[in-house]
Parts: sequence; structure tokens; C-alpha cells
Amino acid sequence: MTTPGTTYSFRYRVKNMLGFSVEFSTEAEIKSAKAPLAPTDVLTSIAGKNVKIKWTPQDDNYDTVTRFEIEIKDKAGEWL
Repeated sequence: MTTPGTTYSFRYRVKNMLGFSVEFSTEAEIKSAKAPLAPTDVLTSIAGKNVKIKWTPQDDNYDTVTRFEIEIKDKAGEWL
């Protein structure tokens, strides 16, 4: 198990019926992440035919949030 926000180094080598490869791969680094938490303090307002949505993003996402998806529920209760 990894710890979100921590950078880990890894390398590998392969094995077949004749044994392991002599060399390991080049070392690489990767940062462990987790899914971001939902935003808080969500406020909505209506201006004509527009809806304005304002929120506070969580601060423990470990990485920059790159996208938000917003869905709207219709009168029948279906998410669009």
C-alpha cells in the first residue's frame, strides 16, 4: 500500500522459463495520489437564464484539481 502524496521509486525486471533478465529497468518515480474530496461551501444563484455556482475546493488533494464536472437534475429526477 502507498501513502497519497508520497513519491516512490520503482524498477522492474522480467522472468520467463529461462529465468530473470540480467538487468533491471531504468529507475522511475511516480507520485501516489487519491481521488480529490468534493468541494465545500457550494453556493448557487440565478441571473436570468444563467446559474452561477461558487465553491471552496478541498485543500488535501495532493495534486492540482484539473477538472470539475457539473450535472443538472431535470424535473423527472434524472441527471443530465
